Amino acid sequence: MSAFTEIKSLFSHNGLESSAHMLRNFLSYYELTAKWNKSINITRNTDPRSFVIENILDPLLAFQSLSSDHTNIGSTLIDIGCGGGFAGIVFHIAGEQRRPLLLVDKSLKRINFCKDVIRKLGLQNVSALNGAFENLCSSFPENATIISRATFNIEKLLCLSQKNLVQPPRNIISFETEASLINYFGLVDWQRTNTSSLNNPFSIVDKQEKQYRVCKYTIHPAGINRFIVITNI
Repeated sequence: MSAFTEIKSLFSHNGLESSAHMLRNFLSYYELTAKWNKSINITRNTDPRSFVIENILDPLLAFQSLSSDHTNIGSTLIDIGCGGGFAGIVFHIAGEQRRPLLLVDKSLKRINFCKDVIRKLGLQNVSALNGAFENLCSSFPENATIISRATFNIEKLLCLSQKNLVQPPRNIISFETEASLINYFGLVDWQRTNTSSLNNPFSIVDKQEKQYRVCKYTIHPAGINRFIVITNI
């Protein structure tokens, strides 16, 4: 099966709408990743199927959950520890072109990769900065949404944001596994959040006088369950 057919098939399995232009962009994204991955470590998911499941569908289904719930996203998206851009760039390709996207990573090589993707795919309104979160955050725009996938869990992201941000963001979003949620909230508190439905995919949990919104989504056909957590500072 070709990479393009794999992408199209997995999108269909997950009920995701897509244009030919979007699918071609994701195919080009995969091909650029495969090329760069020969010299630097962008991702361990190198075959088309695992790349699409882990690096495209995972953030894309999270993005769909955010969109369907009309979550109040800030005027700018900031992807912290962006790596290969497998949150921010995926969001952007999928329909967030009008909202500025800022990619941030400590690895200059990965930032150069992201810049190559931006250039080759002709992505507009996207920029990439090399540096640590705590060194760059003073220049972040206000009213932003900060996202982190695989770099910081919600506890670390919240701590860094509270300690370093000059302008409080609109909200922060982290990608989590069920194990990390149980570790942070505690088993009993996490079980109490499992009240989501098709009409309202988000659950609510309180911890230390702060409210968190938790959304579960499933990647098909593998049946992999993942979560996003949203809170304010």
